[in-house]
Amino acid sequence: MALWVRVRMVMMISLPARYASFSLITHHCPHVQLPTQSRANSYHPRFVAEKSTRIASGAQSAYDIGHDTSVSINGDLIDQTTLQALIGDSDDTNAHDASTLTDDDPSTLPNGLIGGFYIVKQYSTPTSFDLSSPMLGAIDAKRVELTDTNVTLPIALMLIDPAEYPSLSKARKTIRQNKIVLHRSNVDNEVTFPRTSFERPAASIGRVLDRVQPGDIIGVQNRLSHGIYSRYVGLAKPSFDLPVLYEDDHVAIVHKPPGVAIYNGREGGHGRNTIRYALPHVLKPPKQQKSIHSNGGADAKARNVLKRPVACHRLDMPTSGVLVVAKTYDAVADVTRQFEHRIVRKTYAAILNGRLEESSEENTISSQEAYDLGVDVDPSDSKVRWQVIRDVQEGKEALTVWRSLRYCRSTKAADGFVTLVELKPKTGRKHQLRRHMAWNYDRHIVGDTTYGTAYDAKRWGRGLMLTSCHIALHHPYYSNTKEGRTKWEKLSSIDNLGVRRLGEKLFQATKDSPVVLEVSVDLPNKFTTFLQTEERRAAEHSDCQ
Repeated sequence: MALWVRVRMVMMISLPARYASFSLITHHCPHVQLPTQSRANSYHPRFVAEKSTRIASGAQSAYDIGHDTSVSINGDLIDQTTLQALIGDSDDTNAHDASTLTDDDPSTLPNGLIGGFYIVKQYSTPTSFDLSSPMLGAIDAKRVELTDTNVTLPIALMLIDPAEYPSLSKARKTIRQNKIVLHRSNVDNEVTFPRTSFERPAASIGRVLDRVQPGDIIGVQNRLSHGIYSRYVGLAKPSFDLPVLYEDDHVAIVHKPPGVAIYNGREGGHGRNTIRYALPHVLKPPKQQKSIHSNGGADAKARNVLKRPVACHRLDMPTSGVLVVAKTYDAVADVTRQFEHRIVRKTYAAILNGRLEESSEENTISSQEAYDLGVDVDPSDSKVRWQVIRDVQEGKEALTVWRSLRYCRSTKAADGFVTLVELKPKTGRKHQLRRHMAWNYDRHIVGDTTYGTAYDAKRWGRGLMLTSCHIALHHPYYSNTKEGRTKWEKLSSIDNLGVRRLGEKLFQATKDSPVVLEVSVDLPNKFTTFLQTEERRAAEHSDCQ
């Protein structure tokens, strides 16, 4: 029975769900221009006028963020309890963690037996092991054939370093993570301690059933190739691509693929197929920097850097698009407050099942009126009219403006058409866009199994047709810290339109306005191919008739 259970578990672990790679190289849909990419009106965001909403340099720390903890886990905001769990315990000073060694020069450490790994700790085995130690508890020494000169590797770790390996399960887990290296005394006659090298065949990666004898040297190897993120970089790479659209020492923006969760829920289930697992693999660790909340001290800079990057908001698992990630405590506090105060501007695109006609003139607003509502539009575009949805979801206001971009004939759609729409939410309620389309217009998003039907989603076979294609926010460092503003003045330059810029994604419209980080992506390939396929099939069906 034990063998069967172990075989079954191995099979389950070795067959994770596979998600398609997500490419940024897309083809534009005919007759569609979506919606804010490299546009001149980026110089007119509401950030320019609303200087009073800028977050002061005395912003709260990540542990004192005052956002609404009642927000659903599927909404825009991440509740405080979840954020605390994602950030981790800032007081963790375990000396054996790779994160505590990132200031050391890896070249001074022995190479591990896996590329990018280094031996960060070594143990010399005693001349005899104390089998009467209370650490062994109920372990039957006779059954596992323990002697004072011959023990298993997990038990050796427990006896040599009980603080680090207080239980048999902890020791076994560390060994199975390939973090233990065993150098045999009977292979090398001149064993020195500590060793300056661990090389095969004298050294090997430890296994749970390995036996340890006096004179053997046990090494702990950790990955140091990713700096402070090394302890979170697993041996297995993520099973999906995660393109980095923007990155600096404070914040990053990545392109989340569809079908991938931000992180494991309370009950787990996603394994390595999460954004949280992938972030340390694709992002560079930041340089240590002093927190704006710190009173000084030798470790003030180290305290501001997050041990692992953290997503600052949410996208539903089937939704693709731009995702903001913080690298420091100051950044995660600043960006989450921007989401709470509705400073961040967002644009989505979706394909609806059915033809969604725009309402009469009395139900539409101008671009200037939409801009005054606080959504992501160009107020100077007088030709565009916007539809408004303002209602209450779960006791809170939910506001979205939208417009139709294109209609395509479809043999599978409810009324023979699908509609490509541009959606600009001000609020971020749970499933807000999906609910607004399904509940207010009876036109659910293609592939939506929650507000549509599983049968329809299976017929389409393309997943949820909803993507976040544009986001703009105040840069948490260059906008809201004195040090950052000084550095911005030195690094940026003024273009021929009088706008101060740094690269393609950072700009400051006027001297007194915030520094804005703005990122756009094209429609995913699956959007354009879906529309083309539906039109082609509809044309073929019409010809047959």
